[in-house]
Order: sequence, then structure tokens, then C-alpha cells
Amino acid sequence: MAPPIKIALSGMKGSGKDYCLELIKKETSCNVISYSFSDQLKNICHELFPWLDLDYPPQEKEHKQFYNRAIDDFYAPRDIWTMMNVIVDIDPKVLVRRVESEYRSSMSSGYLDNVDFAIVKDLRPHNPEELAFCLKNNFKIIYIENGCNPIKDVSSLHTTEKGYGDIELFATARFVNRKNNDTDFINFLKGQVEQWQSQR
Repeated sequence: MAPPIKIALSGMKGSGKDYCLELIKKETSCNVISYSFSDQLKNICHELFPWLDLDYPPQEKEHKQFYNRAIDDFYAPRDIWTMMNVIVDIDPKVLVRRVESEYRSSMSSGYLDNVDFAIVKDLRPHNPEELAFCLKNNFKIIYIENGCNPIKDVSSLHTTEKGYGDIELFATARFVNRKNNDTDFINFLKGQVEQWQSQR
């Protein structure tokens, strides 16, 4: 079996990275393994706080449902994940090491030999450690832009979303996600894969 196509999906919050990953799983007959930096943070939170689920439906992520007696207020799951992101400030490589461990394990076990796509689903534009991991392991970077709500003013971004120029510089391809036709991304991806395979 041919080596898997390795892809890292990048883009701002709301650009549709998860949407594009789900399209690959749903609209193709390919075997897919995915890796996630942000899911590692959720895993850590779940290990520390077993009452916090690994993930929630989109509407529940913002629902303030966990009472904190110390401040007499409620937290939403996303509030907790955001606060716990301080561990990345302490050690910028903490989540990358966990993803790298998963990636190495899938290689050594031979599992990676039996998939068509190995996908990093959330290469965050602001994070040089995540970018370094993807470049070192030869992931093709697809930068996804929200075509329904393009960002025009970088100064309005949250501080953790600035610095995306580095990703754009290293991106192998760019996809403008208008979210009006599921086949757009699949056709785009097929074209990219054919191009990459012709370059092997």
C-alpha cells in the first residue's frame, strides 16, 4: 500500500477545519487517521476533571453549566479549556509532544501503513511549535479561509490568532471555504492529491 497522504488543516477559528475533515471521512471511501493539538488539551482537562467530558456539541461548549463556589459563578466547558491553555504558556511544546507521541505510535505499530490520509485537523496559525512538527514530518499544509466571513482587519483578532502569516508562507495550498457545496472541498482535495502524487 502507498504511504498515506499527510495533510495539516490550518485556518482561523470558524474557517471550517473540522467541517473539511468530516467531508473527507464522509464523502470518500478513504481510511483516515487524525491528530489534534487542541484535543490534547481537552484530554488533559478530562484527566484532571473527570466531570468534564472530552467534547461537547457546539451549542453546549458555551453553556455555563459548572458552578464555581469560589467566585459564585458558572463556567462553560470552553471557559475551562481556555483557562487551562496557560499550560502552553508554561511549556509551548506540551501539546505537540503528546501529538508526536501518538504519531510515532501509529508509525511503529504499522497502523499508519493501512490508511490513505493522516491528517492534523487543527494546525493553529499562531503556534510555531505546531508548525515545526508538521514541517518536520512532511505534512502538506492546507490553509482554509472562511469565504463567508473573510478576515479583513488583523488588528481585530484575538491575540492567540495573530501571526498567521507564517502559516500562509508555508502552506502548500489555500482553500476558500464558502460552505455552500460539500463537493467543492472534495474536488479541490482530489486535485491537490493528484498534483502531489505526480511530484513523488
